[in-house]
Amino acid sequence: MRLPWLVPPQPFLGLLLRRATVLWIFSRMFIAFYAVVVLGGGLSVLPETACLGLTTSVALTVLLAGLTVLDVHRRHEVILLANLGGSRRGVFLLVALPLLGLEALTCLLPP
Repeated sequence: MRLPWLVPPQPFLGLLLRRATVLWIFSRMFIAFYAVVVLGGGLSVLPETACLGLTTSVALTVLLAGLTVLDVHRRHEVILLANLGGSRRGVFLLVALPLLGLEALTCLLPP
């Protein structure tokens, strides 16, 4: 049984999670690029940029979840998901939880 206020039906669930994961990968690649090229620290800076810290990780997660909700709104999928029993808040929470998990996973990587 699915929670009608949180989880959209199966095809849309996978699409939302894939979009959020791709955004997260590109944002982490941009952060690594910024640390290596712009800050000029070379490859020795990469272990320090793997774990961003609690506030930065939460801020990045909120930003990426917000961008995913904005993309859903831009594609007019909000209306479709509302007809299927999903809400913007549900999409935001659905996307934010795996992104927080990915951020926690990057902090567990050995330096």
